[in-house]
Amino acid sequence: MFAQTVYRRCLLHRKILENRLILMALSPNAVAPLVKNTLGYVAKVAGEVVYLMKCVEITVELRRESHCYEELPVTAYNKSYFMTPITRILQQHGEQTECNALIPPLYNLDNQWVGFDPSPSTGIIPRELEVDAEENYPLMSIKDLGAGGIYTDSEIRRAQNEMIFGHERNVLNNLIIRKMAGQTVQSQGFSSLNLIDKEELENLANSTIQKLYGYFTIIGEWTSGFLGIYFIIRIIKFCIETFMNAIAIHRLNGCSFHLLASFWDTLTLFLLHHKQNQATKEVIKLNKAAEEQSPSLSDPNIAPINIEIVQEGIQTPALNPQTSPRAFANLRKELARLPPVNWNLYGRKE
Repeated sequence: MFAQTVYRRCLLHRKILENRLILMALSPNAVAPLVKNTLGYVAKVAGEVVYLMKCVEITVELRRESHCYEELPVTAYNKSYFMTPITRILQQHGEQTECNALIPPLYNLDNQWVGFDPSPSTGIIPRELEVDAEENYPLMSIKDLGAGGIYTDSEIRRAQNEMIFGHERNVLNNLIIRKMAGQTVQSQGFSSLNLIDKEELENLANSTIQKLYGYFTIIGEWTSGFLGIYFIIRIIKFCIETFMNAIAIHRLNGCSFHLLASFWDTLTLFLLHHKQNQATKEVIKLNKAAEEQSPSLSDPNIAPINIEIVQEGIQTPALNPQTSPRAFANLRKELARLPPVNWNLYGRKE
């Protein structure tokens, strides 16, 4: 009898281990605490083995959210996390659900059941299952709750839809998988457009435009580089031209406000041409005055002489003994007014 009891106990324990192994492949994190009989363990299926890892226990704070999640929103190390139910493992993303005060998600916090919808509230105390407990459990009808006036009709409908959605989830997964595999699918009222929101559509459009105009972007970058080099050369050229213009203006007018014209080539050329025109007019005026005041051959007091004016000064002419002193004095006065040019024998400019 004792051997038979031990044998049956061994068979029962074997079945339990087989069930855990099957569940381990489907939900390793949910079965990991059952294997170690304590919380804080996660499992990783790799090949034909399962790795169990123990997590470090930390203190977290509750975080208020405007939406409802299957996980508990918490804050740890100044970062937002979601604490999974049962396993109490922190993860960065949560499964969003419809908020419903009739069937809110409950969590046992400090031996007190708290519901979130999404505001925290005191939840109902669930009944714990026992091995030798009775199989008949008292159930509360949703219809009776609605008739009592505690919940509105819309809240009851949302609760019913939330309960039914768990069964339709497998149908949706099947539709999505068949459509991704390229198989024939009857939409049955479901649309794949609901998988993409407005923000994702904008990102998709922007990425497509960037790929289409990628070559234009590369050309624009190279063009910008060449334009930058061109402008640098132009700036250097402008500085050199301004410096040369300033030197030319300084030689003509010295240090004056005319140096401001060195920044513009047109003004610099205007000043240079204006100065040259003034010099030309002065030379022409002197030439006319010299021609008007030059001695004539009809004067009987003047004899033909040979006069040569060089750069160093006026060379003393060879006088004719017949020239009168009065005529010579007049000639010296006229010569002093003339510019340094060469004169021939008859007193005319060469």
